[in-house]
Amino acid sequence: MAPTSTAAHAEYFTSLAALASYFDHPHAVPLKPLPARRRPARSGPRLLVCHDYKGGYNDPPDAMGYTFNFWPCVDTFIYFSHYRVAPPPASWITAAHREGVPILGTLIFEWDESKPDISLLTSRGRLYASLLARLAHERGFDGWLLNVEVALPGGRAHAEKLLEWIGELKSEMRALVGEDAQVIWYDSVTDAGHLAWQDRLCAANAPFFAAAGKFVRDMDRHQAQQDEATTTTTTTTDANASAPAAPTTTSTLDIYTGIDVWGRGTHGGGGFKSHWALDHIRAAGTSTALFAPAWTWESQEERWTEGQGQEGWEGWWARERRFWIGGRTPLGTEVPRPSASSPSPSVPPPEDENEEQPDLDLELMPGFFPALCNHTPYRPIAHFHPALPTYLPFSTTFCPGTGRHTFARGEKVGGAWTDMVKQDLNVMMGDVTSLYLEDAWEGGASFKVVRANGEDGTFVGLREIAFDSEDPDPVEAEVVFKPLVPALPESVNVTVVPAFLEEEWEGEVDEEELENGWRRIRARFQPGKKTGTVMFGVRVRLGGVGAGEVLLGALSVRKCQCVQEN
Repeated sequence: MAPTSTAAHAEYFTSLAALASYFDHPHAVPLKPLPARRRPARSGPRLLVCHDYKGGYNDPPDAMGYTFNFWPCVDTFIYFSHYRVAPPPASWITAAHREGVPILGTLIFEWDESKPDISLLTSRGRLYASLLARLAHERGFDGWLLNVEVALPGGRAHAEKLLEWIGELKSEMRALVGEDAQVIWYDSVTDAGHLAWQDRLCAANAPFFAAAGKFVRDMDRHQAQQDEATTTTTTTTDANASAPAAPTTTSTLDIYTGIDVWGRGTHGGGGFKSHWALDHIRAAGTSTALFAPAWTWESQEERWTEGQGQEGWEGWWARERRFWIGGRTPLGTEVPRPSASSPSPSVPPPEDENEEQPDLDLELMPGFFPALCNHTPYRPIAHFHPALPTYLPFSTTFCPGTGRHTFARGEKVGGAWTDMVKQDLNVMMGDVTSLYLEDAWEGGASFKVVRANGEDGTFVGLREIAFDSEDPDPVEAEVVFKPLVPALPESVNVTVVPAFLEEEWEGEVDEEELENGWRRIRARFQPGKKTGTVMFGVRVRLGGVGAGEVLLGALSVRKCQCVQEN
């Protein structure tokens, strides 16, 4: 289904005039997506993810497609498109907000054809600041990325008007969306109005950082070493050289250094060598902007959509999972390290010959160059930006937002689909867990747990829960599960109990038979006195069988209803 841009149902706008027309005429106001839930803030460098997948607005409703599932690692998400005004779709807003992640739209000006619009923006600045804020408020998203990739027709005077307009936009956004509304500037235009990427914070772009408060710039792969020193000093040196100091709310954490996962101009070549650039970004103390992480899917899309098993969606998921949280290192991702006695790189250790590996040629990105730095071995994105914990209540159906089949209460009711509204995979995976697409309680997948521990009920952690009280209220939790037959005989007494790590249960555990072989166990217990975070998950008992597989269909934990009613 092609995306639409009519005034009656506008997914995006190709011009500022189209945006104005939309608000000048009656139009259907969509239901607001979920508001963003509360979650703990990250204290160190943050991760911004810029969607940038095939132009956007292309989720296939009747086929398996790309979805994003690693929200716990992300601090801000940008839905990127090359249309002039690109608000995020409601389904993506819901998916982001379900995990507490702010999601932004894109305002973009590129190529000469956009020059009339960038002139219109500043000549009628208050109008368009108001319209963009109204659009964000109407559709329930959290801010804008400002991407001006065209020389300003009026030069320095035009740049000064643009700086003033950014302030108006921030004011309108805070009035309508709230104090947490975000405006982020992409480094491309200088304070003289020239189109000239600086790839660092400096005198030519510091005024835009000061105006917006957040700043995304590319990393020049040829200046990766120099960039560390530059970035850590410019907030007090370069910025002061050209303009009043940036507001005290800005810091190096408000500077986002870009990594293009396709490898365009990226130190290390992107892909499974994105950690090369992340090593430098972390050393510099800035935050990270990760562009186009859908590379894992888009670079081999035909393979993932037409193949089966490890040559189909499951193969992509293994690749996606390695990129985000690690696993076995794909061929070609090992990093030669300079030896102590010679400047030439040492020979990397051989790969495990039994390990499934992608083709080497597919993993080396355009722009790759030999090792010039003493980089670490492969490390995933979550090593640098770990998953944040969440507050109660917490729930998941383990659905990745797509499926080979559609399930409702354990029954197969439809075929392939993609819909981010149903995406609910907000757990972090370990060595004994994987997605399973052939059976599910709700949505498109269940969570397969492989255990070889007999009756001891070894804990399987799935998500950290944060408590901000030293004496937490009683909580109630439930899990929906199903033994995976024929992996386990039907005679085996399988029990899956929701649990916190190292907590003692108090009270009874209730079990209920559900449809299609699924079961539910509910439990109520009192957490011990603590603040901070504790891991939540399940304990699996296999009734004396040495090994087996169990499917998890849903898992949740919340304060007891009796506490909420009081």
